Amino acid sequence: MIDARISEISFEEITPFWLNLWWWHTPETLERFSYMRFGGGHFNEVKDPEIAYFGIQSRGEIVGVNSIHTLPDGTCRSRGLWVDPTHRGKGLGFALLHHSIGWAENRGFWSWSYPRESSLDTYLSAGYESSSDWIVSEHGIKNKFVRKSLDKLVEI
Repeated sequence: MIDARISEISFEEITPFWLNLWWWHTPETLERFSYMRFGGGHFNEVKDPEIAYFGIQSRGEIVGVNSIHTLPDGTCRSRGLWVDPTHRGKGLGFALLHHSIGWAENRGFWSWSYPRESSLDTYLSAGYESSSDWIVSEHGIKNKFVRKSLDKLVEI
């Protein structure tokens, strides 16, 4: 892994990266968090979730991001993992996930996500387990539900 540090960033700082990930959104339509339930479906309403946005910096520049937030069912969702293509394969996504897992576990929650096919290996290497078959979105993106149990810590 390259010399990098993770810090909490704002929604405004994560937005440009997420617009790369979810190109069909605009800054006005991008959601701060997700209403999705683990395994499928959505919560009708989520009030004031605890949210953390993380950026990983190399040489003072943010080169990767991720977020995590609480949900009413007592879980945390890791969402929006993205690493600049020129920095992929260096362990940055793994480090961001590990940081997010710690955030959830410090609150006593297990975490889950809905990664794309292209990032599934990063989630699996961080200790997540696949929990569904592939689901293809309206945008043609293949995703799977994955979960990270509290008892399966993966060291970095």
